[in-house]
Amino acid sequence: TMDAEGHIRTRLINNPCGSSQNDIQGAGDLSCGVLQWITRLEFDTLDLNRNGYLSQEEYELRYPSFLPPDENGLKGDYTFETASENSSDWGISRATWDELSRR
Repeated sequence: TMDAEGHIRTRLINNPCGSSQNDIQGAGDLSCGVLQWITRLEFDTLDLNRNGYLSQEEYELRYPSFLPPDENGLKGDYTFETASENSSDWGISRATWDELSRR
């Protein structure tokens, strides 16, 4: 919901974001639901070097490899290795994180 000045005052719980690819200004974040917004904040927190990809080292600071699969931050049977295969040689992209994150 927007107020008279155009400021967003509420968010839906679950609402897809705008495009996460080439989203330099974060415009897609404006339409994100609460769950999607949390997912993006977590990615931004994990991406320490701010290159738009999670390296295995960055990922394992929060989700060490000894954690069981249901606590690794990813949906289903995904691991860092399988999730990064969907992305690039640099690691897990923000778009892949948006799709595969457990949030």
